[in-house]
Amino acid sequence: RQTIDAPNDVYYANQWNLAKLLMTQAWDISKGTPAVTIAVLDTGIDVVHEEMAGRFSGSPAPDDNGHGTGVAGVAGAATANAKGVAGICQLCTHQLLQSAQFDRVG
Repeated sequence: RQTIDAPNDVYYANQWNLAKLLMTQAWDISKGTPAVTIAVLDTGIDVVHEEMAGRFSGSPAPDDNGHGTGVAGVAGAATANAKGVAGICQLCTHQLLQSAQFDRVG
């Protein structure tokens, strides 16, 4: 099976986890679909972040420390856009479920 080229995202080379998961081979099969919603239970989400804008459903709470946005980005940031990181489920939608249990120290 031929794999797709590696994404051109700025920090893709630092995402060693994607190589371990053989994501270029997986993306050759599927990049996800907007019909799939990824639920993220975390601090909130930066809805205007260039990697996350337009990729969420509902009205997520603002992210006061960036952790929730980072977690959502690993799961499904915009990919192959020459910005930031590559998301695993590139075409999926996010639903942020904010948790009061998370704060600046975890």
